[in-house]
Amino acid sequence: MDRVHNDTIRQRFGVALISDKLREARLRWYDHVLRANDDIVRKIGLNLEVPEKRPGDDLSNVG
Repeated sequence: MDRVHNDTIRQRFGVALISDKLREARLRWYDHVLRANDDIVRKIGLNLEVPEKRPGDDLSNVG
């Protein structure tokens, strides 16, 4: 039995790479977030600035 490369199969059947489909989905979600009202939590989180780590904030000893 001969082996057929995945690239050959994708090209023959017109199937996109999973990474391309994931990128498209992320871009659609990003556009959805950008169009939301400014008071929506997901939009607030998009522009949220997290302060630098404070001295003594060592989570390695948790749990």
